[in-house]
Amino acid sequence: MKKIISLLLVLVLCLSLGACAGSDEKGFRAGYGREKVMPDGNLTLGGSGTHDRLSEGALDFLYVTVIAVTDSKNQTVLLITQDFLNSDDSYVIPGKEKISEATGVPVENIMVSGTHTHSAPSITSEKLPGMAAYREIYYTAIVKAAEKAMADRSPAKVQNGSVWAEGMAFSRQYILPDGTMQNNAAASLNPVGHPDDPDQEAQLVRFVREAEDKKDILIVNYPIHATFNGGTSDKYICSDAPGSIRYYIEKEAGLRVAYFIAAGGNQVPDSKIKSEKHGLDWEEYGHALGQIIVDYLPQLQDVPTGDIALKNVIFKATTNKDKLDMLPQAKEIMSAYSSGGTKKCNPLVEKYGLSSVWEAQAIVKRNELPEITEMSFNVLAFGETSFIFAPYEMFAPTGMDIKEQSPYDFTFIVTCANGSYGYLPTDRAYDYGVYESFVTRVVRGTAENAADTFVSMLTEIKNGNS
Repeated sequence: MKKIISLLLVLVLCLSLGACAGSDEKGFRAGYGREKVMPDGNLTLGGSGTHDRLSEGALDFLYVTVIAVTDSKNQTVLLITQDFLNSDDSYVIPGKEKISEATGVPVENIMVSGTHTHSAPSITSEKLPGMAAYREIYYTAIVKAAEKAMADRSPAKVQNGSVWAEGMAFSRQYILPDGTMQNNAAASLNPVGHPDDPDQEAQLVRFVREAEDKKDILIVNYPIHATFNGGTSDKYICSDAPGSIRYYIEKEAGLRVAYFIAAGGNQVPDSKIKSEKHGLDWEEYGHALGQIIVDYLPQLQDVPTGDIALKNVIFKATTNKDKLDMLPQAKEIMSAYSSGGTKKCNPLVEKYGLSSVWEAQAIVKRNELPEITEMSFNVLAFGETSFIFAPYEMFAPTGMDIKEQSPYDFTFIVTCANGSYGYLPTDRAYDYGVYESFVTRVVRGTAENAADTFVSMLTEIKNGNS
């Protein structure tokens, strides 16, 4: 009898501590970690003109930021955003493995996205001078940020919402009165439209933490291509507009902020049309958009949390093999670019009838690609808050389609995530022959198939089929 009573007491104690059957009475939690990821010296910068863009200093700091989210079943996901051009597998996969080893979070539960700044070191190019050593700096920083986020977890409730930021995003292709199309057309040319509707919706997810000593965490995105800086003459390290947005919200609202890039493959934060009116730079732009977000914060709505649901599929896209008959000419152009930049290669671009040196580069790359391009698609949800993670530069209309068709009340769009496969133009964009359609790795129609796939994945986890 005494043995039975003792066993019952142990069982009661076990249940009260939440230690049986994998339960966790701590419930839904969120944590935040951030680390600088700055090089020791000057390195080649990513983005445009990487052949001779050796950094000469820094305008601000680059960071890796980690959000750890844990549900009542003690399942954890890590949402990571970093101030790099992309999230290429060559350096992201080893980073995920190091994080998993340090934290115990499965690799498949780790989502990594680049903010798409064009003024960070070209970390994907390990053979460039100093880049292998810089990767080690990155690995150390991202593991430390993940460990900080895990240690920082505390009970939280979730809020979400969206605010329309009129006038802050623009299609970078404009249709002129004669029916032609031009990138960032000047106002004097009187553009009449653009090939794709812009998306000007900032999305927000806030983790409201119960502990007084824990600041709330805000996840924010906006559909812009971060290109204030990044031209051949811009040789200073800079997180660009995403960094400025993050800094401003943290300063004004007292939050811990993580910025993710949304579906901004065809959109810019400023254009010659708009800059003729107010001449924004990257910092001023971040302040302007940041203020819109800060003003909206009181309107965010509490939403149920729920347990984490995840799904991953390998999406197969037909590779674009266009213009491979011009491979010799493309290689000639790229050789000229490597030795003399755009000044030397542009005459060849015009001679051979290509749109730019970047189309020549795309032709050389697509010759090396398999017939089918495989990429990882990931979706995540807790309660009515869902996320998609797309490994390419999605156009705004595709993101709008996914948000509209999603079975969830709120779907947060993250691009340049868990891989780097370039632009994904819409079907309509091909009709206008926009730059992105010349350099894309995949064939026409892929964007629409991708949107359908993401919606199907969201529907499956909504129905409990994760």
